[in-house]
Amino acid sequence: VAEPAVAEVEVEAPEAVAEETEPEAVVEEAEAVAEVEAVAEPAVAVAAEESEAVAEETEPEAVVEEAEAVAEVEAVAEPAVAVAAEESEAVAEETEPEPEIPESVRLINGLYVYNHMANKVGVVYQIGINKDMAPVVLVNTSDNVIETIPWDQIRTIGEIILLNEPAPEEPEPTPRDNTEANTIQSVGGTAPAVDDESSATDCPKCDYENESDASFCEACGNNLK
Repeated sequence: VAEPAVAEVEVEAPEAVAEETEPEAVVEEAEAVAEVEAVAEPAVAVAAEESEAVAEETEPEAVVEEAEAVAEVEAVAEPAVAVAAEESEAVAEETEPEPEIPESVRLINGLYVYNHMANKVGVVYQIGINKDMAPVVLVNTSDNVIETIPWDQIRTIGEIILLNEPAPEEPEPTPRDNTEANTIQSVGGTAPAVDDESSATDCPKCDYENESDASFCEACGNNLK
């Protein structure tokens, strides 16, 4: 009786054990895999989150840097633009039309001034008054020197300003020399008179009778040459 029972126990026991142990190994392996996956999953998730965070952090940094650079450029350019706007406004104010001068008034600034010998004196720079409150003309000469000419020395104003011949200085009285008079009388009479009409030059503009050597009309200042 005992032998068949032992045989059964010996035969069946290993198979039962095998059947019992085999599923345990599989379960343990599955559990190990599950544990590895459970450990790896959070790590993978954390890595993914970190990469996303890095991507999110780096992109805005670039955007922020670009925005800061643009802000710096604008900060530098803004004052320059303001200055340019002020300058353009100032230029616009300066270039505003000047008030109209009445037709009855003529400006002589810039006119050429000639003396009685038709020699150029200079250019009218400004009109002023002297210490006696008399009007004078300030003339800029070729030497870049301002010369003061009294108003009563002006002969005429036309295309140019023509000056009068300066008054000759009165010579000191000297003893009378009768040699010339005696010589004229000794040769038989007085000296012949000069024909003024033959030496005159008429102005084609105003018909004024000028001297023959005059370069400009004494009445209107017209060029006679």
